[in-house]
Amino acid sequence: MPPKQKIPITRARARNPGDQKRQNPLLVAAGEGVSIACSDAAPHHNTPGVTWIPLQDAVAFQYAPIWRKQGETARVRAFTEQLHRTVQTTAATN
Repeated sequence: MPPKQKIPITRARARNPGDQKRQNPLLVAAGEGVSIACSDAAPHHNTPGVTWIPLQDAVAFQYAPIWRKQGETARVRAFTEQLHRTVQTTAATN
């Protein structure tokens, strides 16, 4: 079996959105450009050489639960129902 090929950081490609979120600060630190990200993620990415500057008057970031297309189960429904209840309760108290 041939050895795994190392991909230079300039050619790194995300395999899923989570990978991309982790790669973006690394690519920025490597001088490969700039990126837009949720500023709430800044504390989770302690990447040397990267500055996070919140955008003023930007549209609020919205979250959405996701799951596999064919994977809606009782557990998924229970999770999303609880999520909606929690969001409604939090919104009502703020």
